[in-house]
Amino acid sequence: MTALSLTLYSNNFNGSMSASFFTAQKMLQKTTVLKHGDHIFDFDIDLPCTLNVLVNGKDNSKDTVVDDKGNILEDKFIRIDKICLDNKPLNDNALPKFCKLVTNDSKTIVSNYIGFNGMVSLDLNYSDSLVAHISIQKLLG
Repeated sequence: MTALSLTLYSNNFNGSMSASFFTAQKMLQKTTVLKHGDHIFDFDIDLPCTLNVLVNGKDNSKDTVVDDKGNILEDKFIRIDKICLDNKPLNDNALPKFCKLVTNDSKTIVSNYIGFNGMVSLDLNYSDSLVAHISIQKLLG
């Protein structure tokens, strides 16, 4: 077993988003409504696997405010701020390249900023946490 810890930040402009956590092998956390602020989720997982996070609760027509130049002024979102495997954090700079969101309308976004409904996948298809750390570090080039 590998200890996995996720730290998420939820910005609840115009309400909350929700998240469910699972792998192909098991449901880790049923739907949780994320209140504004930080949330830490701790799981024991079997490597190799893909951690999936199903996110819902965003209405893009109401939950994002942009100015006339297209700059986001307010937004409802979830951000993955920290991932630890066996109590060792992954490099923060790798997170935006490691988290893949497939939106409900089948667009793929690689980022740790989750501003759409869909499925976030964290590819942990490694034999152990050390190999995962080394491989994910290589995402930085």
